Amino acid sequence: MEAFAVSCSIQKAARWANIHRQTHYDWLRKDATYPARFAEARERATQTLEDEAVRRAVEGVRRPVLYRGKQVYIHGEPLFEIEYSDQLLIRLLEAFNPEEYGRRVEQINLMDIDSDKLTPEQLDRIADHLIAKALGNNTVAIAEAQRLIEAGGPVTIEASMQAAERSTYRQFKPLPTARKLLGVSSYPR
Repeated sequence: MEAFAVSCSIQKAARWANIHRQTHYDWLRKDATYPARFAEARERATQTLEDEAVRRAVEGVRRPVLYRGKQVYIHGEPLFEIEYSDQLLIRLLEAFNPEEYGRRVEQINLMDIDSDKLTPEQLDRIADHLIAKALGNNTVAIAEAQRLIEAGGPVTIEASMQAAERSTYRQFKPLPTARKLLGVSSYPR
């Protein structure tokens, strides 16, 4: 357990304990006390990972400065630079203070919206989104649906998709046969 808490890896912990990795999974199934002890070790491993993430984000990681593949020395001392992880820092902020730094995603059930309180622009955006979803982002079918809406006609998914299929067929007409290109009605035998 201690090896897992330190290494955060079942494979490394098994190697350190000189057992096969599968033994861990066997113990999880067969030993009634093992899952609780492993959960405790997992919490310690998680804390180890969090501590390392904070260290890398705040203190940074020392990397040697290289020139043409060789370590740079100044006055006989190797030169290092400190590399910080902005991505890691952002993720830590999101995790530790989600109200302030968490990703802002607001989900609203469309059935709970009072459409009388929405502006025409908001209604149009919702309608455009729903049409695009219903028509599978088929641009030709979406354009046909919008054309039908502007014309004041009824809009159905089937009609929009059929119009898209007809339009696609017109775009990719079969090439004329060789006879038509040559202007002959039949080939000589």
